[in-house]
Amino acid sequence: MTDYEKTERQPLVSRRAVTRAAAWSVPAIAVAAAVPAYAASGAAGSITGRCRSGVLADFDVVVTQADLGTSIQIVLQHSGDGSFGVTAPNGWVLANATASSYTYIAPTLNGALSGTVVANYNLGQNGVATVTATISALSGTPLAGDLSAAVSKRRNGNSDNYMCSVVG
Repeated sequence: MTDYEKTERQPLVSRRAVTRAAAWSVPAIAVAAAVPAYAASGAAGSITGRCRSGVLADFDVVVTQADLGTSIQIVLQHSGDGSFGVTAPNGWVLANATASSYTYIAPTLNGALSGTVVANYNLGQNGVATVTATISALSGTPLAGDLSAAVSKRRNGNSDNYMCSVVG
């Protein structure tokens, strides 16, 4: 390189301008990176069906990371033979009941909820029935996760022997 080339070259951008741009871009990148992570996070929900002996089955409900004040709806739907009854935890409000379904509303406490709903199957001789439980958020952050579970019971003959299976 000649002396002429060295003196005629001027930097396109000064070091000071690069430093200033870098200083302003770091907070902007940090904020931009934080927003998608926050927006993608949501309430986690799960409901799990469990067999119990005899005519009973349990549905364990767990919700975490919900917005404060979120209410959860729990719907239990009966299909098949016979009828069923439901026992819900204290504090859960029965919003609607028919011969084939129960709907409860339960508030979250500090963004969380847990409880067990007990389904009581009333089956005739050789009867088969399934209870499906589904949870959803009525307000606040939508739930994500395993939001539905089903338990099927079959009565063998006229005995008190009930066969049970968790569906799905």
